[in-house]
Amino acid sequence: MKSQLAIKQNDAYMNIVITTGCPDSGWETSLPTLQQLGLKKSGHTFSKWCDELFQETSITDPLQLNQPLQPNSAQTKKAIDLLSDEEVSNSLLWADSRNLWLLNFWATTFPHANFLLFYTRAESALAYALQQKADPEQFIEAWQAANQQLLCFQRRNRHRSLLLDAEAATQHPAALAKACQRIGLQLQPTDTPPPPSTSAPALERLLASQLLHKQPTIQNLQMELEASTQPLGETTAHNPPQAIEAYHSYQQWQAQIEQLTAREKEQAKLATEQQTQLTQAKQTYKALEAANKETEQENELLLLQLHQVQEELETIFMQKQQLEQTNKEQSTQLKQRQQENEQLLLQLHQAQEELKTALLQKKQLKQTQEKQETQLKQRQQELDAAQKRSQQQLEQLTKEKRAAVNKNIEQTQAQQKTKERLEAANKEIEQENELLLLQLHQIQEELEQYFIKYQALTQPPENEQET
Repeated sequence: MKSQLAIKQNDAYMNIVITTGCPDSGWETSLPTLQQLGLKKSGHTFSKWCDELFQETSITDPLQLNQPLQPNSAQTKKAIDLLSDEEVSNSLLWADSRNLWLLNFWATTFPHANFLLFYTRAESALAYALQQKADPEQFIEAWQAANQQLLCFQRRNRHRSLLLDAEAATQHPAALAKACQRIGLQLQPTDTPPPPSTSAPALERLLASQLLHKQPTIQNLQMELEASTQPLGETTAHNPPQAIEAYHSYQQWQAQIEQLTAREKEQAKLATEQQTQLTQAKQTYKALEAANKETEQENELLLLQLHQVQEELETIFMQKQQLEQTNKEQSTQLKQRQQENEQLLLQLHQAQEELKTALLQKKQLKQTQEKQETQLKQRQQELDAAQKRSQQQLEQLTKEKRAAVNKNIEQTQAQQKTKERLEAANKEIEQENELLLLQLHQIQEELEQYFIKYQALTQPPENEQET
């Protein structure tokens, strides 16, 4: 399935109409008629592609071409990409004299495009070329080569190309639209009357007639073109120019030359007057320049004095700035010292407060230590009493155990009960001993902590040692 872009390109090249003719022959006079019939001429993008192609071939004059061109792959890709350009895709009429040698390329690249090939009669074409200042011998050779190329291409592509007389196409637009239907090209005839036929001045036509006189190859090619041309209707008769017409044309040309000569004389007179004025202006300029030199010397002296005064003022100004800067620095230093003194006073007050707080804490810790020592002594006494009671109980139980053993050796049950009671008592005594030992260890740890704190309090502070 084709993409939308491919479909758009296919529709575009099916509607392309490529037109061309011999360069400098005047075939372009038929283009306004084609535009009236609904064909929109391509713009800058297509012409730019042709310019780039011919720049690469180093050909500046289309008349120098004498064989078909075959663009390379990169140029071909650019040509195909023209269809994606909105300006070109909306322009159906690709008209350019350089298409003459690209006909085979366009036919291969765009197989559905149509071709309108225009030629101009040899005499009219040469007269038009003489107006364009073309070399007559070079143009005659180019006219022959170009029209032979049109004939060959039209014969190979009859189903989609028409060979047309440019003058007849201009005079008969309706017949042109009807003829285009033969190759599937639908144009819209209009009621606009055809433009009046124009011909080259008689002098150029007379020169063209004389240059083409007794050239059978030109006459034979002209007849071959007329035989292969799509008939459109009768055209304005091209009567050979009369000598009197050429004479009148020469008189007009001579009058134009006289007018140009008179203008040149007036311009030469004006140039002479301007040269005189320029000489006077130079003399006045020299006098003014001498006066200016004296004025410049006086100005230089005044400027020198002014510079000296300015330098003195700058020196005074710099000294003033330095003095102000010194005052600012001293003021800044004074402020910094005041701030440092204030900070030192603040730190001194803070140290005094901290010292008072430390002394108060030392006094409180001493009182706390005394209380803890008293409590420690009391706990030590309680521990000693508990140990004595435990020892007494142990001794008493031992005595009772010995008495019970000696008294009832035979009474197994009583002995067993006594043994169990003794074991239970021993367990209780052991538990009480472990509890007492645990309390003793706790009291020792507390005494060690109190001793460490007491040593920390009894040592004098570092500040007091330094003092």
